Amino acid sequence: MNIDEDTSQWLGCPTPLEMYKHQCVMPQDEIANLHQQLRSARKNIQGLIQMKDHMATGKASTEVDSRRHSTISPGLTWKNPNRVGESAALNWSPISATTC
Repeated sequence: MNIDEDTSQWLGCPTPLEMYKHQCVMPQDEIANLHQQLRSARKNIQGLIQMKDHMATGKASTEVDSRRHSTISPGLTWKNPNRVGESAALNWSPISATTC
């Protein structure tokens, strides 16, 4: 038996060139995967920005409505359904941005 015989071909061992090519392909695949994840994240961020804009628009219109209806008289009373015959003063104030 000759130990010096090159057995890399018949054992299925890759050549150094094949190993280098494989090492180059692995980062390329990872970069392609990261690009796909980045595109997906950008779409998610765009959706969140649209949702935020929609909520800000709704908040602004609600604040306008709140200011429009803030002329309710302070002496307004309501009946307490839990206690018959009792009235309670209505304490009404618009919701501020700091309470949310």
